[in-house]
Amino acid sequence: MTATDDDEPPSAEDLVRELMKAGASERWARLWVTSPTGLLSGLRPGDAIANPATADRARTALRRQAAQLPEPIPAGVYVTGARIRDEGTYMVELTFAWPSGIAVRHWDAEPYLAASRAHEVLLTDYERFTELHVADRTLSWPGDLDFAPEFLYGESWPAGTPGPR
Repeated sequence: MTATDDDEPPSAEDLVRELMKAGASERWARLWVTSPTGLLSGLRPGDAIANPATADRARTALRRQAAQLPEPIPAGVYVTGARIRDEGTYMVELTFAWPSGIAVRHWDAEPYLAASRAHEVLLTDYERFTELHVADRTLSWPGDLDFAPEFLYGESWPAGTPGPR
């Protein structure tokens, strides 16, 4: 889809809709298109992209980005099971459920534990990490340490497929 002299210049809202058609959530699409570090920083939803070359570059970038989007997070997702996948590692196998389905996914906890001051104790004490369990429909550890189920689903990958590394 390219802009011609007869076309209306696309607006930031048009680009948000294109991202949403590709599977992005509305919130993510709006942030990506108009945030200060986004594709078209400073645009408001009704603003038009007057330069056709800029519009074409934006659409190409959107298509490229949309092809890399993770699968949508199911509404109402929660964790029903958790276990360490490989002893001695921070790889966790999680079972998720939501009103219309279930899935088993793998999650590499190590980078997220290292990035969180509250959770980094689990990196320095592997025995404590092994105390993971499901509580309140999410992955938890003693001491009120947990991660939101939506976050875990979004950062994990389907069992049986290669992970991000």
